[in-house]
Amino acid sequence: MNTERRWTERTPINVAVDLAYAGTQAGEYRTRDIGLGGVFVELPEAADLATETPVELIFKLGEGERLTKYRINARV
Repeated sequence: MNTERRWTERTPINVAVDLAYAGTQAGEYRTRDIGLGGVFVELPEAADLATETPVELIFKLGEGERLTKYRINARV
């Protein structure tokens, strides 16, 4: 039985992303999937972020001199 309730499909993708919230940099994590409605970021179990918590996601694409950071405001 599929309990997925998303309004858009997600595409599997493994990209480095920094996560910041409440004025702190929580660390570097990896994405699992992404879609128009959101992104799944794999966090350790200890990261207990409540629903609707505002966060900033910093996607790091490329490497070396071609590394570009994209900052996105989001919520859990």
